[in-house]
Amino acid sequence: MHELPAGIAPHDGQELDLMLAGTKHIAMLECVYEEFEPYLQSGQLKHIEHNEYTHIIYTPDYEQEAQEFIRLIDEARARGFVADLERKIGRALGYSEQDIEVYLRHIAHLLVE
Repeated sequence: MHELPAGIAPHDGQELDLMLAGTKHIAMLECVYEEFEPYLQSGQLKHIEHNEYTHIIYTPDYEQEAQEFIRLIDEARARGFVADLERKIGRALGYSEQDIEVYLRHIAHLLVE
């Protein structure tokens, strides 16, 4: 497995805090973690089970964006690596432009190895 280069700040394990702080509006998880449950039950966060291993958590005012995000990830799965598509996915997940570009260079490098 390849390590991410310095400069990429993954949100793994920070999604809930970022969402509650209002700095992240959409998260993609493999499962719905217990700490999300109170916020889902209260309606502060919403959930779409896209498939068995893809759960989309979003803030209520971002439902349309969450639906568009699902379309983007489905397209990415069908088409493979397309930089512009990956940029849109990164932006939807709340990553900075700098993080997205570092990630894209990293992936492009792996594809030519």
